[in-house]
Amino acid sequence: MSAREIPGEFVNLLVDLDERFSAERTQNAIARIREHGYGFTDLASVDERYLSWIDLVFNGSWSSETAAASATVLTSDSDGAPVGFAAYGARDLKFYWLRAWQGRKDVGILGPIGIVPAHQRANLQPNLIALALGRMRELGYRQALIGAVTEPLFDLLVSATGGKPVEQFSMTRVAPDIRTTVMASGAGTNFQAVIDELPEGIGLDIRALVVNRPDAFAAERAKRAGLPVHVHVWDRQRTPRAQYDEELIALIERTQPELILMLGWMHLVSNDFFERLPKALNIHPAFLPHDPRADEIAMPDGAVIPAFRGAHAIRDALRAKSPWYGATAHYVTAEVDRGEVLMRVPLPLLEEDEDAALSALHPFEHKILIGAIRRIIAER
Repeated sequence: MSAREIPGEFVNLLVDLDERFSAERTQNAIARIREHGYGFTDLASVDERYLSWIDLVFNGSWSSETAAASATVLTSDSDGAPVGFAAYGARDLKFYWLRAWQGRKDVGILGPIGIVPAHQRANLQPNLIALALGRMRELGYRQALIGAVTEPLFDLLVSATGGKPVEQFSMTRVAPDIRTTVMASGAGTNFQAVIDELPEGIGLDIRALVVNRPDAFAAERAKRAGLPVHVHVWDRQRTPRAQYDEELIALIERTQPELILMLGWMHLVSNDFFERLPKALNIHPAFLPHDPRADEIAMPDGAVIPAFRGAHAIRDALRAKSPWYGATAHYVTAEVDRGEVLMRVPLPLLEEDEDAALSALHPFEHKILIGAIRRIIAER
């Protein structure tokens, strides 16, 4: 099979970790990497400084995959800065194209792999791959699986690894769209980003929008898109909190969702919400750590900032004079802003007021929201 045979498709490649990736060959790959003027660091587990750098430079979902893996990080000899990485041995990834392989102890996952474009030298990427495969062989893996290889990288990876296609998948979704209920309190700009993607086949069947403010502009966006709207306002003078929460849960249950999108929902939900309803995805205007227990996070430049959780994340970042902020798509749990991270993006905090910082963040929020939804589809 060649790249010309997989348009619109992707494949899994299986690599035999034979003598081509012996200790001697690994040393040869190291020597060639050093000849290019680079060093490397082997990491049994990848810390947040490297993970935040991966989010800054590459795809915002790669850090969560790398957090579940070991990695070899390429560094520049001139200043020691990271310029590339290859993750390997990830466990418990949920992508559907990996499910047949995750339980095999003799097969390890290779990837994601990335090199900063300015540092893509001839043969540097193949040697980084060879080094990572050598490390996998040292760990006892007999084979490596490279998942979801698309046409642009197919020939390079086959040439670098000798991998053989073992499965081929269609890019066209065949599963039914996920029944989805959206919750919002305000303007609904993130909701609009989802609406705009519906004609592109994002994979959602939006059953309803629930708002807790009658003047929320998100409701107008839903009406324009022909989507049902439910207004559920809490009258604090007449309705006990427990009654309001129960009515909210019952309302959402009637829409029969498989997924909930909390897109600017400014109201805490009860513990029963998590017990009776499916997973909910939230966009939080801060760069959150992968470790839900952590209250600080290391950024790409080495700065350590608080994990700005809660309703006033941007205001808190400005008051703390943080050099960074960002956005994170994560699952909602009973512990505020401590759910599993799906995608995130770090941004330098250059603005001096909250409205300007939020406006600058919106395009990035939209990007990670759509990316997180596509990841949920891929993990379904």
